Amino acid sequence: MNLKHFFFLVFSSMLLFSCSDAKFTSIPGQYQDMIPSELFGNYRFTSKDVHSPRFDSLFVQISTTDIKLSVGSQSMTKLNHTDFHIHKIKDWYVLGFADKTFKSLYNLMVLQPAKDGLRVYFINENNFNINEPTIISKYMEPRDLLFHHEPLIGQPSIADGGPTPPGAAPGGDNMIKYYITSEEQFRNYFDMELKDKDFVFLARERGMRKFRK
Repeated sequence: MNLKHFFFLVFSSMLLFSCSDAKFTSIPGQYQDMIPSELFGNYRFTSKDVHSPRFDSLFVQISTTDIKLSVGSQSMTKLNHTDFHIHKIKDWYVLGFADKTFKSLYNLMVLQPAKDGLRVYFINENNFNINEPTIISKYMEPRDLLFHHEPLIGQPSIADGGPTPPGAAPGGDNMIKYYITSEEQFRNYFDMELKDKDFVFLARERGMRKFRK
């Protein structure tokens, strides 16, 4: 696999979210019907190890209704309302994606506008041991859910044929952790644990870039 394919697969998988990402009961913040104009633009992510930024960078284009990602001849588009929803807290934005395993729960990421670009924060678990506390649990109430392929009344249900989350075996008595979410709790978690610390920086590009459909 060449370098540009590696970047595309790794970064895109983070945006799509895998079942290893933290799960939340709601998307905190004020609902935004359209992607806010302050996020609009063309962005580039380039690793320090890349020798040919022109061809081995990830390009991101954000518009009113979608987010496009492109590396070389490969591209993908994520649609607002269809693939994600966006909410606002203070001067940053929370994107919520339906969890691939439990469709009634959300995986979250934060977009924070910055000088000359955009900071992207991914909300991940710091460990997969259901019996050990996580950093997130310091701010939001954790709940444990029995991993089960049959719907559980009153609890988040797994998608039919959905993937097995980390630490859970199909048909086994395994527990999955998720978090009861409120705007205040999530804001405190972000301000204390993530802000200005753990992010991927997308540099703003000048001019327009054409994306393949």
